[in-house]
Amino acid sequence: RGLHGHRPTFASTPPSMESETTPTVTTLSANDREALRGLAQWARMLAIIGFVMTGIMIVFAIGMSLLMGPMVDRAAAQQQQLLQEVYANGGTGGLPPEELMRHRTGPGTFFGGIYMFFVVVFGAIYLIPTVLLYRFAVRVRRVLDGPFDAPLFTSALHAHRRMYKFMGILTLVLLGLYLLVLIGAALFTTAMQQWRPPGG
Repeated sequence: RGLHGHRPTFASTPPSMESETTPTVTTLSANDREALRGLAQWARMLAIIGFVMTGIMIVFAIGMSLLMGPMVDRAAAQQQQLLQEVYANGGTGGLPPEELMRHRTGPGTFFGGIYMFFVVVFGAIYLIPTVLLYRFAVRVRRVLDGPFDAPLFTSALHAHRRMYKFMGILTLVLLGLYLLVLIGAALFTTAMQQWRPPGG
């Protein structure tokens, strides 16, 4: 029996004393089973949505990376043409456009790389609690659909606890990053207000 009515009883005696004591029966009440079944259904639904969203992010990132190539080529061609015109007018310091282009990176390449990096990192971070939530839902449903399995129920609760632990740590990390950004922005603003151009 569990949260509603009587509390579930778990074996707390050492293994060596089990034969000398009365066996402990671990059960869940009907209300507990109904509550856990609803919780598992919602957890499973959210986990499936999480998997779908992660897949959409990956497909979208791949699509953006495929589209980024032609965009970068187009931008590089336009930049090359512009440099040739400037070089013809003597505005490149004597360096040919090919030499200048060799040391340049198209804006789309940089943006595409940064975008792909953040999508992969965010997808990996989002996938961890989704997997833990799915494990919790599947294991709870297995417990409820058959005879009560205490070790399986404990592993389901551990998966649930690990999910909340991960989300808590992630929240603290994000709050720390936000705080660092605010401090950096305040310091930068103060420095810019105090800065005076030479001769100004």
